[in-house]
Amino acid sequence: MNKAGKEDDGSGALAAGAGRKRRLSRSNGHNDSDDGSSRHDDDEEEERNDGKIIRNSLERAFLLTDIQSRMAGLTTSGATVVCTIIIPKFDTNGKCTEIEVHAANAGDARAVLSSTFARSASSPSTASHLKFNTLNQDKTNNAVRITHDHKSTDPSEIERIKLAGGTMIRNRVLGILAVARSLGDHGLKEFVIAKPYLSSTVVKIIDSDSDDDDDDGMARNGKSNSPPTTTNNNNVSTSHPYTNGEFLIVACDGLWDVMEDDEAVDAVRAHVAKNGPKSRTDVATILVNEALERGSTDNITVVVYWL
Repeated sequence: MNKAGKEDDGSGALAAGAGRKRRLSRSNGHNDSDDGSSRHDDDEEEERNDGKIIRNSLERAFLLTDIQSRMAGLTTSGATVVCTIIIPKFDTNGKCTEIEVHAANAGDARAVLSSTFARSASSPSTASHLKFNTLNQDKTNNAVRITHDHKSTDPSEIERIKLAGGTMIRNRVLGILAVARSLGDHGLKEFVIAKPYLSSTVVKIIDSDSDDDDDDGMARNGKSNSPPTTTNNNNVSTSHPYTNGEFLIVACDGLWDVMEDDEAVDAVRAHVAKNGPKSRTDVATILVNEALERGSTDNITVVVYWL
């Protein structure tokens, strides 16, 4: 994982990851070889239940942190937040078969996967009635957004705020905030709530020698069976054995105001393709510098985690 930033505006950006070449399964929750067996159905149900527990826990963490900020007297400032939890799953032989990516955000901080298909459970309002949905079925698309921007211009957020008795002035909540959800901002808490958007994405991993790797567009960086090597924040060489060059970008709005999801993913891929795997430690800084060159005037914090 590498991180870079122009200046921290209080927007949280936390990412943890694990993640060989993989296929992201389709929206019906079945992988391509699904035979409809009862054992598979039981596994799917267990996976869903585990995901609900994690999403409920993330929601409670956001709400409790918001309460604690009020108790600490932080009434006039706030933060947009994005958080991800990445969990590799192993079979009885110790082989990683899939990776769960759970995400939560309040505000316009965003998390984007460098993927084409995602079987995902997500909801902007509740963690208790989630179904698996496809985030993206366009094979030409390199990026999957796993969060939701709570901007003050979002029609669903405007409706919620008006129903609560609020109003929008100059596309801002009460003419003040350009985001509709955050932690803190307690003077506007009746309208600017802390309840996060929640999602769970299951990344199905396939063997690197599978004949249909290229069909999913996941093998963009070659077919080597050797795991990629990156360097962590302590400059210690670290091996990531589960994917061959896939990653997660977590960043605040200073990046996303001037770059689309696909552009950010393509910029990372292009930099590594040109400069080699060792340049993976530079990509967060590359994105920050690109945002500055494009004229971003907001604070910019970027985390890129290699799966």
